[in-house]
Formats: sequence, C-alpha cells, structure tokens
Amino acid sequence: MKTNLFIGLFIIISASYLIAETEEEKKGFEIMMKNYEQMTTKNFRTDVRILLIDTDGRVQTRHVKRISQTDDEDQESYFVRFESPPSVRDTALLIIEHNNAEDDIWFYLPSIGKVKRISGANKRSSYMGTEFSYWDITREKVKRKEIRYVYLGTETLDGVLHYVIDAFPISEREKTEQGYQKRTLWIRSDNYLISKARFYDESGNFLKEFRGYELTKVGNSGKERYARVEMTNNKGVKTVIHFDLMRINEEPVDPKFFSKATLEKKR
Repeated sequence: MKTNLFIGLFIIISASYLIAETEEEKKGFEIMMKNYEQMTTKNFRTDVRILLIDTDGRVQTRHVKRISQTDDEDQESYFVRFESPPSVRDTALLIIEHNNAEDDIWFYLPSIGKVKRISGANKRSSYMGTEFSYWDITREKVKRKEIRYVYLGTETLDGVLHYVIDAFPISEREKTEQGYQKRTLWIRSDNYLISKARFYDESGNFLKEFRGYELTKVGNSGKERYARVEMTNNKGVKTVIHFDLMRINEEPVDPKFFSKATLEKKR
C-alpha cells in the first residue's frame, strides 16, 4: 500500500512538473506566433542603408534595395540588390522559402558574372560582411518540431512591457543553419515585434546582440516596423541598418521576378 501510494504521489508530482514546463513552452510558442503574424506580409519593399562600424568607429556604408513577397502557401521570397559602393554594386541575393525543404539561396557576383548557390549550412555565415547572418535576415518559421520556445516572464524595456523567451533549435536542420545554441528574445507586448535579442554560439558563449529602434507605422498596412536596427558582436563591431521608404502590402510583384533569371539579368 505504501509503495503504491509513493508511486502515485511521484506520478502526480512528475505530471505537475511536465504540465508547468509545457505551459511555459505553450505560452512561448503562442507569443512567437503573434510575432510571426506581425512579420508576415503579402509583400514588402524598402530602400536600405547598411553601416558597418568597426571598433575604432570607422564606417563603411552600403545602399541596398529589397523586395519580398509571400505566396498562397506562406512561402516568402526575398530579392536584394546592392546599389553602392562600386565594389559591391549589382551584387544580388535571392532567397526562396520552402515549407518542407531547404530554402533556395542564390547569390549573383558581378565580378565573375555568375550565380552561386548557398547551402543551408552556410546560412550561419555573415551576410555581405555584416554582423547579421543569412539566417538572421530571413523570416523565422515558428515550428514546434524545429525550435523550442520557453517563456521566461516579462521585463520592461525602454518603458514598454516585453515578454522574454529563450529559443533553442532542436532539429538538426535548425542547429546546422542557425549555428546558435540559443537566443534570448525580448518581444513587445503591444505589437509583438522583437526589440532585443541576445545570441549564444554552439558552446553557450555570448556572441552578439540585436536591438530595434525608431518604431514606425508603415502606411495603411496595420503593421509596424523598426526603422533602425543594430547588431553588435561581443568585440564591439556593429552593423546598423536603416529601412527607408518602407512599403507593405502594396502592388504585388510578378512571381517570375523571384528567379535566377532576374539575378542574371544584365543591369
């Protein structure tokens, strides 16, 4: 009788622990889905200024045009073309999401006049010399089997209540593509945008920090975006990105635009 009672209590205690853990993950997932809804658009256009700032304060500036569009199956395509400086002018990037396969990432290098494909394993590498990786600049697909989201609580940041979540890649694909052991995310409670994120490498060491500034309502889309974002690594090297002339959910782009042929098109 005592043994059965002990086993029963153990099951109850264990079940309570699992329920509490599941509730944290459930809440984390629900918050991330709100973020996903905020970040998902039919289409998005913007002119981008990228500032690369080294530890001595020296700045390199790049100008970029970016267009993205989401299809009926919730797969987003991104087209990015560098306008200046001359050393990178006409360099172009095409990313095509796939729900059940590795994303296609194609890169046009005018110096060799060829299009090169980037594998999923290389999504963790630097995006055009910035502190952002290729993985960082794409929309995060919120899938329970891919990434584990754990709600930690709330914190006030810049006068706004934020939800704090730890995000852990759990599938081998995500681990390979991200290159992070975890990220800690600060998500606004009013619009579910990520205002701050801290990234940790595969050994658990702090790697870099993201911040969002200059909250802006974009046209009549009902969406908000940060007009300036920054990524600073653990050595103090910083990338600042300004989003100018943002337009959301305006005239759609011909799907044929998002193709290798567009990358190869003579400027």
